[in-house]
Amino acid sequence: MKDILNDFTAVKFFKKNGYRFSQKIQAENSLRKALKTIATMDNEYSQKANSLLNTIDEHLDSQIVNQYWNGVKVQNEQDESRVKQLVLQEKKVSIYALNALCIITNFL
Repeated sequence: MKDILNDFTAVKFFKKNGYRFSQKIQAENSLRKALKTIATMDNEYSQKANSLLNTIDEHLDSQIVNQYWNGVKVQNEQDESRVKQLVLQEKKVSIYALNALCIITNFL
């Protein structure tokens, strides 16, 4: 987290932790929690974390963060679509194999 604080963006935090669109609220809460934890420490990062906490809602509602989440949503939907297509292909192959087996069995 400390390396993220040096050049902070909420998007970097979300990317680093690999959140899916369905985890958006969890991601935002994790970011807040991480910043609160760092803010309570007595070190060079606590002041920066406190400053970020004061403006966290602005960061989370920014255009760049919204674009990031929209992109994540589209990517997640594409991934789900690919998986569904692969499952459908496997079902088709199974059906063709079963049909072929039935045809062969009928000839015997």
